[in-house]
Amino acid sequence: MEYREVVLLSDEDGSELEFERLDLIPYNNKQYAVLMAVKEGDLLILQVQDSSGQDDTLYDEIEDEQVLQAVFQQFKDRHATEYSFSD
Repeated sequence: MEYREVVLLSDEDGSELEFERLDLIPYNNKQYAVLMAVKEGDLLILQVQDSSGQDDTLYDEIEDEQVLQAVFQQFKDRHATEYSFSD
């Protein structure tokens, strides 16, 4: 049985949404989480914040499009045999 890590995120209305963490990608000395919405299947990439000393992991949106594209490319390279990607 494969282990799935489920991450709960709150939207702007305070509703909790479930995401499966597909991978952690290191890029420029930072960690990025690649998440897939459990219900919709949409991908979301967020920067993982240093959460040492806290129970919950904190995430930030990525505002730099180049960083987002670079992280997504690394994810595609790592998982080319597991997922089909359309550009």
